[in-house]
Amino acid sequence: MQYSDYLFNVAEAIKKYCLELKFPEDDIRTDFHGMVYDLTNNYYYGHVAFELSQEMTNGNIMFDKRLINNKTHIDRLTEIVKLPMLTTSYLSSLNKQFVIGIWTSFESSVSIIAESVLNDIEKHELFSIKKDEILKLLRDKNVDAETLEKISKKLLEKHLSQVPLIRKFRKVITHYEGKYTRNVSEDIKFIEFYSKMRNTLVHSNGNFYGKDDVYQFKGYTFKFENGKLFTYTADSDMPPRLYVELSSSLSEIYIAFTSLLSEIQEIRYPDTGIYWDE
Repeated sequence: MQYSDYLFNVAEAIKKYCLELKFPEDDIRTDFHGMVYDLTNNYYYGHVAFELSQEMTNGNIMFDKRLINNKTHIDRLTEIVKLPMLTTSYLSSLNKQFVIGIWTSFESSVSIIAESVLNDIEKHELFSIKKDEILKLLRDKNVDAETLEKISKKLLEKHLSQVPLIRKFRKVITHYEGKYTRNVSEDIKFIEFYSKMRNTLVHSNGNFYGKDDVYQFKGYTFKFENGKLFTYTADSDMPPRLYVELSSSLSEIYIAFTSLLSEIQEIRYPDTGIYWDE
C-alpha cells in the first residue's frame, strides 16, 4: 500500500512539527498546521480505503462469515477499483477536497493574522481598494456628489474576510517591510496560481474562464485555457505527491509569513483544528 504508506509518513511529519511548536494553545501559528494535518490525515484515510479495496478485489483480504450481513457494503467498496468511472470519481474527489481544504485553511489563517496585525489605517486602505478603483472610473462621468457618496458606501468593504487574500498577504508583508525572508514575488505568483486553481474547482467544476495561462511548479505544468478544463501534469510514480507538494509549498510560505510575528505573544484561532493529545 505504497500511497497509504507515503501519506501516513507525511501526516506524521506534520503532526510532529505541530507538537514541537511553542505557541500558546489554539494560536493560529500552530493551528494552521493542525488543520493541514487534519486534511492530510483524511486524505490518507481516503487512500487507505482505496488501496484496501484493491487488496480485497485481488483476494488478499478474507472476511469472517459473521460479516455476511455487511456484504452489500463490502461489495460496494470493491466497486471503487472495479469500475473505471468510480475510480476516477473517487480519486478526483479526494484530490479536490484536499486542494480546496488546504486553501481554505491558508486563507482563513492569513485573514486572522491580518486582523490582528494591521492598524486601522491599513485596514481602511484594504476596505477602500475596490471603492477607489470604481470611483476613479466615474470621476469624469458627471455623476452627482450624492450618488457618488451612495456608491462609495456600497463599495466600501466591511470586514477583512471580504478582501481578496493576496491583498491581505501583501499588506502584512508591507507592514513588516524588508523582513520577509523568502522571494515575495515568487510566493505571490504561487498564491495567485493556487487561488486560480481553487476558484476554478469551486466555481466552475474545473472549467476555466479567463486569460490563458501556464504555471510551472516543481516539474509539473498547469495549463489554464479559456472555456476548457484546466489540465496539469500528473505524477505517474506517486499520484498523491503532487497535492502534498502543493500543500507543502503553501505551508512553507505560511511559516515565513508567521515568522514576521515573533513579537506577538498570541493570535488565537476561533476554534482549534488539532485533534491529538500531546
